[in-house]
Amino acid sequence: MIKAAVQGMLKVTLEHRSDTDYFSDTISLLDRLSTAKVKIDTACRHNIDVVKATADILYAAQLYVDEATVPCTEWPTTRDVAEYLFAKYGHDL
Repeated sequence: MIKAAVQGMLKVTLEHRSDTDYFSDTISLLDRLSTAKVKIDTACRHNIDVVKATADILYAAQLYVDEATVPCTEWPTTRDVAEYLFAKYGHDL
């Protein structure tokens, strides 16, 4: 069940990555990851291991964007976020 939850979260990053470099696209990806987390947790009846796995992925994405952002001048793209998450969690698949 945890592996499926991780796959679901990573699938969202693939579906919503783009070649644009707009900050709003990166924020939209984080929004979609948070929505996916809720849907996956609900589908798994809030199994605590699934909740933890989806929370870890969402938090990692949010932290990555926060740490890589220099206000008004630099931020990670959706592709950067996807690459980061796959490097961090893709090996578990």
